[in-house]
Amino acid sequence: MNLKQIEKRIDIRQYISSLKSPTICEVGVRMGANFSNMLTDNVQEAIGVDSYTDEGDYATNDLLYSQKVLDGQYKHVVRKYSSDNRVRIIRDF
Repeated sequence: MNLKQIEKRIDIRQYISSLKSPTICEVGVRMGANFSNMLTDNVQEAIGVDSYTDEGDYATNDLLYSQKVLDGQYKHVVRKYSSDNRVRIIRDF
């Protein structure tokens, strides 16, 4: 599989599986659903980046969650991947 063959998010998993020890990064992790899909057995390092910040800006908080909800999402994602030493979650822009 190559990049041009990716038509849907689910296809990303197959592409990543075909790589040798890739490092992956997702910007905009939210609850980690797509990040989990990308985290195949062959992934060497996985970096998830999300600001989890409500600045009143649709570009950084497209579902307009409150800061309390965003803080909860961040804590959930950190807990979800805490036992996987390949994963690093970055709370930043």
